[in-house]
Amino acid sequence: MAQWEQERAEQEKHYDPNQAIPATDVAHVENTFEYNSHAKDVDAYYVEQENGQEKLRPISLTDANFNVLPDQSGQPRNFGENDNPVRLQVNDVTANTVIRIKWTDVLTDVNTGKHYDMIIELSDPILDKRYREGTGYYEIYRDVNSGIVFDRITALKLTKYLVETGTNNVYEGEDYFTQDTLNRQIPAAGVTPYDAPDVARAEFVKPIDGSLAAFIPKGSHIMATPQDISSGNSGAKELIAKINQTRPADQQLSNTVYYSEGFDKYLAGAESIVFLTKGKASFILGTINSVTNNDADTVHIPRPDDPKKLDFVWRDYSQVGFGILDKSVFQSDVKPTITYHYDELQTPETAVAQRKVSYQYVPEVTGSTPELPATVTQTSSYQRTATVDYAQYLQDRTGVVTTAWQNTTPKQFTQVDTPIQKGYYADRVSVGAVADTAVSVDNAGNTTGVEDEVVTYHALGNIVPQTKDGHEIPTNDGGNYRTPYNNDPTDPTKATNTPYPEIPGYHPLSGTSVTPWDPGQDTPVVYVADNQELYLRVFDDQTHQQLDSTMVTNKFIGASDAAFPTTDVANNLQRLLAYYQERGYVLHGTLPDGTGYFDRNTQQAQYLDLHLVHGNEVVTNNKTPGQLINPADPNSPTYPTAAQDVMRPVSQRITYSGAGTATPSDKVTTVPEALKRTVTVDKVTGEIVQTTPWSTYTFSNVSSPKIPGYTADQTQAGAGTATAEQPEVSAHVNYAPDYQEVIIRAYDVNNPEHVTMITVPVGLATKIAGHTGEVITVDATVTAIKSALTQAGYVFVKQTQPAQLIFDNTTNTGTGDQEPQYIDLEFVHGSQNLDHNLDTRSDLHGQISRQIRYVYGADVPQKRAGSMAAPTVVQTATYRDGQQDLVTGQITYTPWQVEADQFAGQTSPELPGYIADQTFVDPAEVQSLAGQPQDGSEVVVTYTATDPETFIKYVDDDNNCEQVGAKVRLMGRTLETITPHYTIPAGYEYVSGKQATYTFTTTENPEIVVHLRHQRQTTTEMTYYHRTVHYQTTDGTEAPQDVVQTSTWTRTVTVDLVTG
Repeated sequence: MAQWEQERAEQEKHYDPNQAIPATDVAHVENTFEYNSHAKDVDAYYVEQENGQEKLRPISLTDANFNVLPDQSGQPRNFGENDNPVRLQVNDVTANTVIRIKWTDVLTDVNTGKHYDMIIELSDPILDKRYREGTGYYEIYRDVNSGIVFDRITALKLTKYLVETGTNNVYEGEDYFTQDTLNRQIPAAGVTPYDAPDVARAEFVKPIDGSLAAFIPKGSHIMATPQDISSGNSGAKELIAKINQTRPADQQLSNTVYYSEGFDKYLAGAESIVFLTKGKASFILGTINSVTNNDADTVHIPRPDDPKKLDFVWRDYSQVGFGILDKSVFQSDVKPTITYHYDELQTPETAVAQRKVSYQYVPEVTGSTPELPATVTQTSSYQRTATVDYAQYLQDRTGVVTTAWQNTTPKQFTQVDTPIQKGYYADRVSVGAVADTAVSVDNAGNTTGVEDEVVTYHALGNIVPQTKDGHEIPTNDGGNYRTPYNNDPTDPTKATNTPYPEIPGYHPLSGTSVTPWDPGQDTPVVYVADNQELYLRVFDDQTHQQLDSTMVTNKFIGASDAAFPTTDVANNLQRLLAYYQERGYVLHGTLPDGTGYFDRNTQQAQYLDLHLVHGNEVVTNNKTPGQLINPADPNSPTYPTAAQDVMRPVSQRITYSGAGTATPSDKVTTVPEALKRTVTVDKVTGEIVQTTPWSTYTFSNVSSPKIPGYTADQTQAGAGTATAEQPEVSAHVNYAPDYQEVIIRAYDVNNPEHVTMITVPVGLATKIAGHTGEVITVDATVTAIKSALTQAGYVFVKQTQPAQLIFDNTTNTGTGDQEPQYIDLEFVHGSQNLDHNLDTRSDLHGQISRQIRYVYGADVPQKRAGSMAAPTVVQTATYRDGQQDLVTGQITYTPWQVEADQFAGQTSPELPGYIADQTFVDPAEVQSLAGQPQDGSEVVVTYTATDPETFIKYVDDDNNCEQVGAKVRLMGRTLETITPHYTIPAGYEYVSGKQATYTFTTTENPEIVVHLRHQRQTTTEMTYYHRTVHYQTTDGTEAPQDVVQTSTWTRTVTVDLVTG
């Protein structure tokens, strides 16, 4: 055990993800996991990315046809593969689909008591592009050993790991991963697929990370040698390339896979390939055509129950299990010897010798410098071949054989000439060559014998111009006129003859050039100054003309670089400016202060310029004609006419009408200098530069005066804007008389203590509308209301109205009157007397009564005993009178009085088919109790059924429907249903007319007529006629026998059994 564990530890040190390590068919199980059959539900999710964050979207339960179930509470661990339609199914798998499946609390470590979840991630599916749907399919089972089914997917990446339940701790120990191989692999011995061998398909597996060894259960196989698929176009090759894009260069996966062997999915025992894993383990799984390394092809297989029949199988259909294996199958006392696949690789190796010639400035060279020449790189390559026994190398780091190094690019280290760098000289003319024989390469690929070189540049010296007193002459911008020596074009280490620089305003005291003996040393040269001129000028920048400046001193002379006579120059500039300001000019920019230096240009005089523009005046008050713009200048222009009109007055006028004598007077408001504008005048020329638009003046609204009984069409008026074109704002307000109302009210004063308002019938006007001061016309409206209420039972009493029928002047708006006038009408109720002698109303008769009921007796067919046979008669024997209010309908009655001493006799109704037990009900005296009349006793008249009869009559249809025999009597009771019995007379047969039942009515009961016809008997009579032919001889010899001929005659005889 210790030795085996040591071997495993050594293997892990040298683990390479491209290798799967086969072993025997038994392996010691190190973990103590137990499968938990009561594990919680399995959950499946789409793993998606949203804003850089992982998002899990649950996969819903469906039936076998992918219909989402309304009940999502099922427990996937209880699903059955074949007998339960509930599934976790994904039929829309795309190349980007990532699925995560989690079996919670599915494993328990019996030693530690820890519980573990199993997590499977399916990613990077390579879809079979031959399917038009363009999507693949997953089906996830409850049983981790059954795992998943994937279809139309030629390859995918599967990652498995265990997590301690309730935590994020990934289990780092060893467990077992199962890949079930249940469907259509490489044909096993003795099993031949229907299709040709070159279209047989295989399932494959390729470890990516974490797999250490493969254990093969008995009855199943994995090909011992990995198969190279680099020449095909299968999904496996595409997926390997895709995964390699995310892996380091030293961990690239090779284009090999391991095929599983075994053919029929019904073949017992051919189930599993097992990988011992540690931590997270990833695999590439899929299907492939094992001959062409292309996509898998269609396979047909014989059915077990009938080998002559074939099942069509999907090309890419596979089922993969995830389970922890049963330890009882894999435990053994002897540890297996773990061996590696022999995988010898030949790898070309390269070594490089290199020399770089670079360039630099000495440290004293600072600031901005020209770009140095590019580094020259010289390279010589060497190659050899390394043959590696990969498996041996993983175990003990040996098994590597190499060839000698060969120089593949000789004579690369040649002489490098130093480039000329303008303004600098080099420390050497060139870098020498290096022979190939001076370079050597050791076993590790390191080179010696050649080194990098550096060439250094120094700055060239300068010609330094200076004055006689030894001061260096600066440039105008504070720089200098130092001029570097010219480079020697043939030697990068030297300088050549260099001319003196030209300096404006100066010239060399002697000589024109110098040839330095030391390229790094400066040469001083003496220069002397030239004479210069300065002028004062003045310009009208507006007309772009130069103005006269001779009224002041305007010319000054001095040496190059000498200072201006500042005071004299400044005073003359001030006088020049003042002169032109009195004539309407203004300074444009700044006034030169007279400071400065004479320049070095003898070909061009210097100038100090005074720049002026025309001054402008903005006129805001009216000017007088002929007024001077510049009073100090007698030749000044005068103000134009427009400057005399820059302010004007405005007014507001409001007029009123419509209120008669109460109409207000016009209202006029005037505002002087309300409209304004500005006129801008050029003070030099007197011309108008700009005229602004006239301003406006806005008047606010003025509230309209209020006049009782009238409404103005504007509560405020007069708002408006006065302009230069329309200086007066006008408005008009009109008054209209207000709407007024007279309301007609009707009152019920029948009870003076409780007077109420009467609702006038719909359709009658109760309002008279008009306007202030109009005459009120009331007759027709009041008459209509009186007439309608009289018809409703009222009696008119009194009318109250205004003293003058003129609409008042209350203030109203719209069509509503806040204070209407009223006309009030008063009414009392009319009444009507009710006389019992003249009125048959039920409320005047019948305070006491007697009932006479008419009912059916017992045993009356189709009638319930005691049910009503005729309407009940109610007799009354008292009366009273009354008086009715015609408005309310309320009746006031007199006390009840007895009309007679007895209830009258009553004849019972006649009912056809029935007999009453009382044909007449006798009169009955009215009884009194304590002086009060009492109801009479109820009388019940009972009806019983009569005994009607009818007959059965037989008629002969063959004898003009003559009656046959005597009629047969049928007896019964009214509405009783009987069953007649029929006897057909001898010699007759029945035709029609029988009734199965007969019900007696309350009126007529017609006979039952049965139609008959004569019976007829037909017989056949026969008679026979014979002829004999006799033969005889004349000589006495025997003659032939006689021939007897018979003729048969038949006829039919029909007999009428009635007439004979």
